[in-house]
Amino acid sequence: MNESVDRRVLGAFQFQDVVTGNSVLDNLAVAALPLLVRPNRCGIYVIFNAPGFADLTGQFDPPLPGPKAGTFEISVQDPSRRYLPRRVKLQVPQNLPAAIDPSKPFDPGKVLSDPRVIFNPQAVPLYPSPAAPVAPTWAAIHISVVRSGIVPLTGLPWCAVQVTHPDNGGKTKVLATTVTDARGEGLLAIPGLGPEISGSETGAVTKSNVSITITAGYDPSIAIPPPDTWVPNPDEIISKLGGGSLKTASLDDEIAPGQTLNRTLAISV
Repeated sequence: MNESVDRRVLGAFQFQDVVTGNSVLDNLAVAALPLLVRPNRCGIYVIFNAPGFADLTGQFDPPLPGPKAGTFEISVQDPSRRYLPRRVKLQVPQNLPAAIDPSKPFDPGKVLSDPRVIFNPQAVPLYPSPAAPVAPTWAAIHISVVRSGIVPLTGLPWCAVQVTHPDNGGKTKVLATTVTDARGEGLLAIPGLGPEISGSETGAVTKSNVSITITAGYDPSIAIPPPDTWVPNPDEIISKLGGGSLKTASLDDEIAPGQTLNRTLAISV
């Protein structure tokens, strides 16, 4: 005899490769306590319970009054070392969709437009480690961020690094963003880079090399070296880039599809 068991889940999250945007299906080491989390075969981690929400998970209509939505922090590490470890804050529980007007036709796009609605797993981007594989057609930059004026060279951990390019409209386009690891090493992978109009009156109409600017920013509040057990939240570090709170350095360069560059940036701390 089959038994029907109904329960409410509090939300879900999904790891995504920041370069390709694809879901990461690898076996990852996820530390989510005190949340009760279970992954499925599609790479989605479902949040079944959280402190203070036990009564809510067994009720449907009407929902029991409970604690308000809050944030819980989890961490993830990749045993294969393709991705950097990271922390991330998740909203629990996720929002219920707004009430639907029965006099109007159902619009699923409107229901799913809010990324925090429970039907949309919260996206957690994973950044490639320096040892991550790169497709042959991608442009790649292996970047080392070091402390200026120190011999031997000392890597700066968890620096935000960004590659930008001026487009035809004069605006700045971000081609890739990452953070360095605990040694100050990082990988910037740029897929889909194509030729550009050269602007030359006598030479070829297009050119394969693209002008770029590499910018790195270091947060002085991070200890050197960081504790072995400390894992960063790269989103928080990257959000500070360009805000004036980071020590920065940059260089101008060129890159082409399929080309790999090795560059070093020195930041005065």
